[in-house]
Amino acid sequence: MEFLHAHVFDRILESSHASEELKQGVRRTITRLEELDAAGMVDYYWSSLAGADGAAAFAKRMREEGFSHFEEAIDEFRARFGAISNFSRLPEQLESARKALHEATELFEQAEDERVLAEAERDRLESNIEFQRYRIQRLENRFRPHTRTASDVEIPLTLDNFADWCIRYLSGSVEMHNRAFQGVKRSELGDTALIYKALLVLRDYYVPKKREGGLDRLRAFQQACAALGITEGPTFSGSRSGEEGDTYFVRFAGRQVELDRHLKKGTSRDPRLCLRIYFFWDDEGKQVLVGWLPSHLATRIT
Repeated sequence: MEFLHAHVFDRILESSHASEELKQGVRRTITRLEELDAAGMVDYYWSSLAGADGAAAFAKRMREEGFSHFEEAIDEFRARFGAISNFSRLPEQLESARKALHEATELFEQAEDERVLAEAERDRLESNIEFQRYRIQRLENRFRPHTRTASDVEIPLTLDNFADWCIRYLSGSVEMHNRAFQGVKRSELGDTALIYKALLVLRDYYVPKKREGGLDRLRAFQQACAALGITEGPTFSGSRSGEEGDTYFVRFAGRQVELDRHLKKGTSRDPRLCLRIYFFWDDEGKQVLVGWLPSHLATRIT
C-alpha cells in the first residue's frame, strides 16, 4: 500500500487539479485494497493492469486528467512484489487488454461516425419537409382563391359525420384533436352550421394570416369573422393564464400545449346559444390544432 500511495494515490488526492470524481475513485480503490491481504492486493493491482472490474475506465480518466496510470510503475512493482504473485502472463494479458481497448475505441469511433451521418440525414429530411410544406402552401394558395368563403363547401345539417368532413375539408391546415371530437359529441348548439363555417374561417383566413402575414390577410380574417358574428382572441389574459390546471392543455406531438386562442360567439353560458372553439397555433407544422368545441371550457369563475 505504501508503494501505491507514493506512486499513484497520494499524487491524486493531494493535487488541486484532480477532479472530485477521480479522488472519490481513488478513495474507493484504497478502501477495497485495505480489505485484502498482500496477495489479494497484488492480484487486484494486476486486474487493474488487465482492465478488469471497470479499472480501464478509471485508468482512462486518470490519463485524461494528466496522472500516471498504474501501468507506468509496473517494472518497479514487479521487482518489489514479484515473489507474492506470478507475473509470467503479464505481457500476454497486457497485450490482450490493449487489443480490447483498441477494438472498443474503433467501435466507438464507428458509432460516432454513424451518429454524425444520422444527424446529417435528419437535417436533410427536415429541410425536405419544410420544402414540401412550402409547396403545399403555394398549391393551396393557387387553387383556393383568397375570396373563398364557407359557402363554397358543403355545410352539413348535422354533426353525424363531423370527423369525415374535417378530414375532407380541413386536412393540412386545421388539425382536430381527439378531445375536440368528444366535445362535438356533446354539442347542444342550436346553430350547427356555425361550427362548420367557423372552422372554415380558420382554414381559409386564420391559417394564411399566420403563414404569410400581412395587413391584407389580417383584414380578410377580421372581415370573415365579422360576417359570421364571431371574434377571435386569447383564451385568457393577464394573471389568469395558466390557472385552470390541465383543462386548457392537450397532448400534441409528444408535448403539452395550451389552447391559448379561441373563436367565440355569444356571451351566454347556455350551450345552445354560444360558440367556443379553443385552439393552438402549431408553428412547427404551420397549422391550427383545435382542442375543444363548441361549448365553454370550465373555468374557476364557472
